[in-house]
Amino acid sequence: MTIVSGPPAIKIKGEVDEITLSVIIVNYNGQPFLETCLRALSQNLSCRYEIIVVDNNSDDGSQDYLSKTWPGVQLICSPDNLGFARGNNYGAEQARGRFLLLLNNDTKMLEPFQPLLDYLDTHPDTAVVGGRLRNPDGSVQSSVGYEHTPYRILLSWMLPRSCAWFSGWQIHEKRPEFYEQTHQEVDWVSGAFLCIRRRIWKELSGFDRDIFMYCEDSDLCRRVRERGQKVAYVAVGDTCHFEGGGKKGMSGHALFTTCDSYRLLLKKRYGSLIRNLTCAGLSLVFLVRAVLYLLSGTMSHDLSVKTKAGFYLRAAGRLLSGNIRSLFDRSTGDGKR
Repeated sequence: MTIVSGPPAIKIKGEVDEITLSVIIVNYNGQPFLETCLRALSQNLSCRYEIIVVDNNSDDGSQDYLSKTWPGVQLICSPDNLGFARGNNYGAEQARGRFLLLLNNDTKMLEPFQPLLDYLDTHPDTAVVGGRLRNPDGSVQSSVGYEHTPYRILLSWMLPRSCAWFSGWQIHEKRPEFYEQTHQEVDWVSGAFLCIRRRIWKELSGFDRDIFMYCEDSDLCRRVRERGQKVAYVAVGDTCHFEGGGKKGMSGHALFTTCDSYRLLLKKRYGSLIRNLTCAGLSLVFLVRAVLYLLSGTMSHDLSVKTKAGFYLRAAGRLLSGNIRSLFDRSTGDGKR
């Protein structure tokens, strides 16, 4: 791990020496977004802050761009792609602020961030807050979620997102009106824009390092709530999130990584049996989706639809093979997940 240090912090006139906020950005081949993200931070942060970028071995020139163009940013260069969870953990180890802001590189802060810090200062029983994320077209982006129970995981993939009367059974809160007011207690907020007290982060050892990406935010927030602290959504601090690096739809890598995270999370919360049953059910859902995409692609001659079918077929196989491996590991006493 190579640390390329810049100035210790950016000091706002009139502020005391203590660093209030450490902004941690994990970057992997996100050079096109970094200019917009970092410039927006400089325009919307009014406290004393530091910016730490953990680069996961990018090959798009991100490291040279940051070291030459943004000397005030502390750059941590990893020789490997650590993933989102471990990348944030490494960044947090170098942080000195009272609060940590975990921020995706493909974001643009549109409003001052200070109201979220004010909320934490006036609500000592709250450890985590999330602000309002918006899509590039200005619509509200789902950034608050419900507990990842087995039935919610299954139903979130079985039912269409437009099924409003079933929204309470989805993983994400999708009603736009929900995001127009503050909610003092929610299950979890998105790790794309999550602010946490550094003291609490250290006590919990940050994200679960076994999770490469996805579901690490819901796991962290559950552990926060288990220790008696609250997770809140505050309807301020509008930030545009170019979700998925601006790409439409879920990529194959994102789908496969989500499956791996589900397996870890379900085993951690519910044990091997429930994990295996849920993954078997989810693999069946993915097989049905794959068949429907194949039929649609055959009729429309749309190769992109057939590609999606392939993603779901591989994801179903990934879940089933994981179940078989776990049964084998248990029978041999290996004990692996």
